[in-house]
Amino acid sequence: MKNKILLAAILPAFGASVAHAQSSVTLYGVIDEGVNYISNSAGHRLYNMTSAVVSGWGVTGAEDLGGGYKAIFKLESGFELNNGTLGQGGLMFGRTAYVGMSSPYGAATFGRQYDLVEDYVAPIAALSVFGVYTMGHPGGVDDINHTNRINNVIRYETLNFRGFRFAAMYSLGGVAGSFSQNSVVGLAARYGHGPFTAAAAYLRAKDPNDSVWGSVGDAGSKSPLTGGFFVSPVYAGYASANAYQVIALGGAYQFGPATIGAVYTNTRFEDLGTLSTGKLNLYNYHGNARFDSVELSLRYLATPVTLGAAYDYTWSDGPREDIGAHYHQVSLMAGYLFSKRTEAYLGVVYQRAGGTDSTGQAASASIIGLTAANSNTQTAVRAGLRVRF
Repeated sequence: MKNKILLAAILPAFGASVAHAQSSVTLYGVIDEGVNYISNSAGHRLYNMTSAVVSGWGVTGAEDLGGGYKAIFKLESGFELNNGTLGQGGLMFGRTAYVGMSSPYGAATFGRQYDLVEDYVAPIAALSVFGVYTMGHPGGVDDINHTNRINNVIRYETLNFRGFRFAAMYSLGGVAGSFSQNSVVGLAARYGHGPFTAAAAYLRAKDPNDSVWGSVGDAGSKSPLTGGFFVSPVYAGYASANAYQVIALGGAYQFGPATIGAVYTNTRFEDLGTLSTGKLNLYNYHGNARFDSVELSLRYLATPVTLGAAYDYTWSDGPREDIGAHYHQVSLMAGYLFSKRTEAYLGVVYQRAGGTDSTGQAASASIIGLTAANSNTQTAVRAGLRVRF
């Protein structure tokens, strides 16, 4: 439960009037820790303990300016529970950092933010509804895994109108002499009424090694000069893409204690081999690569027990006729709620790959967040405890 700290009483000390204005700040967070078993991590079994890329805290606030206008802000930081280090490569507020204004006509925000695929469609996917990080789609190819944050974002979102909400964003590339280089564009819409929810989102990034993955900031090698983000063989061969595009659709329906959901994504790596950094085009690809993914999920809540299951099928077409892979993934989740804030859980993800992946090799299983297997199957099991505040 979020704890609200009213600041209005402090303002008179600075000579400010509080007759028509009220300010508030909310502190919130989640702490997640668990033990993992990986059946094949580069050819070896692995047992480890991680915070599942989940643990973090944040602060959000608003000042009522009158007439329906408010100044708003949000700062959010991730951390690794085992050693106390900051996440996102050591950034203090690597998850979110923005300021803006809300009004009777919508809200405008400025700063480091999630893109609209993650904010609008990802909440319908199994990963968000009941899962853990490894339940994202193979390699995280389609951006629904709540990892990508974009710098220099200008974003506008409408108010809810009869169940509809719309949003648009643009990230300034910041390159002298070029307005479009390193830029990111996003559009999204969402509808919710009663038990039904539907959402659609569009993302297009120029020079994605800089504009998207160069700003991720997560630990590990993600240098735009080496294409370090492209470590998953699902799409490692496409590091020379000049553009990255995602179209995502999702819908969910709740009936009683059960919720069914479906998500479809289309992902494209375009203009391969056009980047000036020759190191990125290691496979001498040219043209485009495409991924399609379909997920079906079911969640059943019978307090204090929660159960979830999902199936995802992802397939790809590469820049050559001999490049194309497919991935089957099954995810299962069981949780026990000690309270509204505290849950113990057990999650299992199994993935099987086939065909030829982006590296031109027999496709290896590559569950998101893990080192890829050296075979076509991989299983991840996690038992954990999650506390929200």
